Amino acid sequence: MQSFMQKLQNERKKRINSRQIEEDLFLFKESVENSSDAVGMSTPDGKHFYQNKAFDEMFGEVGENPQETAFVDPTVGREVFQAVMAGGTWTGEAQMYSRDRRILTILLRAYASKDQAGRIVVLVGIHTDITGRKQSEIDARKAQLITENIPVGLYLYHLEDTSDDRTLRMVYANPAVKTLTGLGPEDVVGKTLDENFPGLRSQGIPQRYAEVVRTQNAISFDDLIYGDDRVLQASFVVKAFPLPGNMVGIAFENITGRKQMEEALREAAIKWQTTFNAIDSAIWLMDNDMRIMIANEATQRMLKRDPQEIVGCHCWEIVHGSHAPIPECPIGRAKQTHRRESMELQINNQWYEVTVDPVIGSAGTPLGFVHQVSNITERKQLENERREFETRLHQAQRLESLGILAGGIAHDFNNILMAIMGHADLALDELSPLSPARDSLTEIIQASRRAADLCGQMLSYAGKGKVDQQNLSLGKLIEETLHMLKTCISKKAILNLHLAKNLPCIHGDPGQLRQILMNLVINASDAIGERSGVITISTGAMDCSEQYLANGYIVAPGKPGTYVYIEISDTGCGMDRKTVERIFEPFFTTKFTGRGLGLSAVMGIINAHKGALRVYSEHGKGSAFKVMFPAIEMAEEENHTSCESSAWRGSGTVLLVDDEETIRVISSMQLQRLGLEVLTTEDGRQAVEIYRERMSDIVLVLLDLTMPHMDGEETFRELRQIDPNVRVVIASGYSEKDIASRFAGKGLVSCLQKPYTLSTLRALLSTLLPRA
Repeated sequence: MQSFMQKLQNERKKRINSRQIEEDLFLFKESVENSSDAVGMSTPDGKHFYQNKAFDEMFGEVGENPQETAFVDPTVGREVFQAVMAGGTWTGEAQMYSRDRRILTILLRAYASKDQAGRIVVLVGIHTDITGRKQSEIDARKAQLITENIPVGLYLYHLEDTSDDRTLRMVYANPAVKTLTGLGPEDVVGKTLDENFPGLRSQGIPQRYAEVVRTQNAISFDDLIYGDDRVLQASFVVKAFPLPGNMVGIAFENITGRKQMEEALREAAIKWQTTFNAIDSAIWLMDNDMRIMIANEATQRMLKRDPQEIVGCHCWEIVHGSHAPIPECPIGRAKQTHRRESMELQINNQWYEVTVDPVIGSAGTPLGFVHQVSNITERKQLENERREFETRLHQAQRLESLGILAGGIAHDFNNILMAIMGHADLALDELSPLSPARDSLTEIIQASRRAADLCGQMLSYAGKGKVDQQNLSLGKLIEETLHMLKTCISKKAILNLHLAKNLPCIHGDPGQLRQILMNLVINASDAIGERSGVITISTGAMDCSEQYLANGYIVAPGKPGTYVYIEISDTGCGMDRKTVERIFEPFFTTKFTGRGLGLSAVMGIINAHKGALRVYSEHGKGSAFKVMFPAIEMAEEENHTSCESSAWRGSGTVLLVDDEETIRVISSMQLQRLGLEVLTTEDGRQAVEIYRERMSDIVLVLLDLTMPHMDGEETFRELRQIDPNVRVVIASGYSEKDIASRFAGKGLVSCLQKPYTLSTLRALLSTLLPRA
């Protein structure tokens, strides 16, 4: 019985345990089915046999082998299975496919359930979808990284009492604030706005931030300056925006650099505009249609047009007053060539240069043009003056070359004349007054004098000839020469005089001035030729300014003042411009038998007299030559005192230095005739040695200027070094005035022009040496 009861009791316990198990299983199944986590179960061999509703909603059907089909990376699924089968657990994140094949981030907890014997009976996987949380974490991290790395400052304030802006307390500051203000987050977070930046209250900043919280409306403002020594001195642009929880965000950026750049741009624009307007030329920026977009202020000065009024106008309307571009328009050429083009034009006696520069775009075609109009009238005048100067310089160079040639010829010719004239003069001096040979010798001497004058003319071609200047009346000179002039012109030419009265005198050589008259009147007669015509000689005086004298003169005078002029005009054939430019060149002539030296001589004489020359001529209408000489206030009588004495004879020794033997011979005879002893030498170096040895005997040195080896000037210096009181007379074919000016202040006692006669030599020496 007892055993029966025991059995009965055991059976009862079994029933009770079975019901408990059933209840427990029911409760477990209900909790699993209704769990928000997805629960899946598999057999120990990995076959999936159970999934709750959450699993079904999350993953759908995964088949019998979820570790291969449900995981994005099957190796992760196999890793989980192997870990659980080894008797462990696996907890971690895995990416799995959702029901609609989206990729989910799953927090997976997997373990194995065992029976009492320790055998694995089921594999359980609990899946929690954390995709949204992970994305939030990523977004939050992104926001944090952005906030911490952007160069914009960010403050977050909490308004603790919405009615009191003094309760604005900073709860966050990003790292950029340290760079922008000099104060880092550790310096400002946790403090109220007034504690951090007390200077902002006077600007109304706390009130404005609190208003953002109250109204939930964002605000922006520029040029915030903290006004605090702890904060870097800078200007900030600020954006204040509302945030939940009575928060206000403050984003701010340092705009000091931008402000400085804007200011620099403003200053640059002002400088550009100032420079643009300061340019003396009218400059226009134009579009491709040749319309003016911008014009500078020089437009007003140059073209008398308001720069604003011409904006939108075509350039040809403004410059040319036309209705279309002119054919030679530089803009049209610049469109084709893509480079600078220009032109010159004359408007109302003013010269302008129009220059166009194309503005080339990236495509290689013009986008517009820079159009510049410059007044070049002064430049044109300077160019004309330069051309005239070059013409005069070229002429001077030609004359200089001719002067060298003429000087050499004259020197040799004078030496020959010296021998002829000297011997004739000595012979004449020895003959009795009744000798029939006297007339012949006199003719020889006169011919020699004329030949000497010819040498002077040769030198005058280059302005270096003998100029025996005196005060004279130009009108009187013309009247005295009138008869000779009439004999030189064509019988069909009429010679008219228009001589002004009471003209100032001039200082000049009468012979050379007559030569000017003769040459110009003969040229006028030749221009008339066999036709009837008129030659007019006019005189007058005029005050000439520097500007008047600077233009149009072939020979230009030295300085402004009063000038007396002769103008010789004719009604002949005239000349073209090219001929006028060449008529003063040596050896240039338009005559069949001409030598081309007449006008060269005229130019040389005018230069020697510091005069001026201007030529007016037009082909077929005649010519006019205007010669001008400086006027003098009054005519002064020159005293010509002759010291000549036919009875004068000297004594002592004269050192005669000349490289020409004929000169040494004739001059020795002349000196001996005058009672002087003579030492001769042909070389300057020998003369120095002779003087050094016999200086006590030598009373005078008669020294030739032009010699080989050591010329007269160098010999003179050497003699002066030996004896500062040496008495030297220079003999030369050049005029006495030329020699005197050349040796002025150097101790020269006198000069003697070759060829000279016995009487000339006697007159000079009588003033230098005592009578014997």
